[in-house]
Amino acid sequence: MKTDYFSGLDFVGWGGRGNAVAWTTRNIADYYTLQYAHSGHMHLAVDDDGNLKKYEAPFVWLMYKGRYFRFGNQDGAPWGHYYVAFKGARMKRFLESGLYKIKKEGPTLISVRNPDAFLEKMLFLFECLDASPQKTQEAVHALEGLFLMLYTQDDRTDEVSCHEKGFWALSENIRNNPAREWDFRKEAERLNISYSHFRMTFRKIFECPPQQFLIECRLKKAENLIRNTSKTLQKIADETGIYNVYYLNRLFTRQYHIAPGRYRKEFC
Repeated sequence: MKTDYFSGLDFVGWGGRGNAVAWTTRNIADYYTLQYAHSGHMHLAVDDDGNLKKYEAPFVWLMYKGRYFRFGNQDGAPWGHYYVAFKGARMKRFLESGLYKIKKEGPTLISVRNPDAFLEKMLFLFECLDASPQKTQEAVHALEGLFLMLYTQDDRTDEVSCHEKGFWALSENIRNNPAREWDFRKEAERLNISYSHFRMTFRKIFECPPQQFLIECRLKKAENLIRNTSKTLQKIADETGIYNVYYLNRLFTRQYHIAPGRYRKEFC
């Protein structure tokens, strides 16, 4: 069913990389952007006021028309940078509602409490824009979801934040070692919380249960091995902790909407 509910926004650019090193100077003429520093650090100044400051990721900053921006790293250190640029009549609603907040002086910066979840949503937005014009409405919805995520993240309870470092360390460990036989009851004990509290807090931080997060990490590793190696699917299943090649095929197809063998033929 067609609808014009998400009309009025044109995307003029998007992209990113985990090891950006470029130094950028830009005078924004007629569009708005959402810029995301996912990792590392960067330097940023607005309107060439001589107030170049260093900021530690993760955070979002907004670049918009009528302002002059300089950003990058003076020390040449790589950082994770992702962005999307847009314009159109829908921006009036964004601005008037406060969804797109602009400061009169200095940069508009917003800390990101859940960087991996934010990046996942941003990459999904890129997938919509890369796919076809028919997915532009999904992209608008995804963009609004990113702003909503930014402005509701402080609603989480203090209970989440007091354990947050432990959960972030765990998520990084899972991401780096997805094939390990993870016992989340033991991880809950290590954090000195009950298993039910562990599951509830994990879901609040990462917006999915721990087992789903583990499966997604295993599938990401599988996708990387399919794309960059000639290993058999059985070998890939073994190395990702999935083991059963038929289960790998089912999970991969459900996640990427294409069978792993066909994915390798078409995209590798």
